[in-house]
Amino acid sequence: MAFHRRCNDQGACIIVAKIAGKNERLVGGYNPIGWFDSGGQYSAAPDAFLFSIENKDLNNAKISRVLPYYASKAIFQEASCTVNFGAPDLLISSHCNKNISSFFNTTSFYEYNIIIGNFKVIDYEVFQIIKKENSRERRRLT
Repeated sequence: MAFHRRCNDQGACIIVAKIAGKNERLVGGYNPIGWFDSGGQYSAAPDAFLFSIENKDLNNAKISRVLPYYASKAIFQEASCTVNFGAPDLLISSHCNKNISSFFNTTSFYEYNIIIGNFKVIDYEVFQIIKKENSRERRRLT
């Protein structure tokens, strides 16, 4: 899968996905540990979070942080899907632009529901986060 070929073992990243619908909505998440092949297991990431921005209105943006009790299950590392945060609280399927099999689940491991239900992804981008002294640099991975 192209996502994992480009993004595995690259470290911390943010994924931003534009989803189909009547409103322009961006959803995504921050993975502070990065993606890697683990054969389908959870990874601890206490700084992980999900977000949603609708109609380019940053004043109504939603952020949902992983709950401390579930920080050990913040990220699910699985090659059969593109992105899996939580139980899954956010899952972006491997064919996300061809069907509506990507979804937000009801709140499980993260604070709030960003949205609920299945959706189709129009496009997504992944940005590598490189921590530097007192700053962050980003590099586009996909």
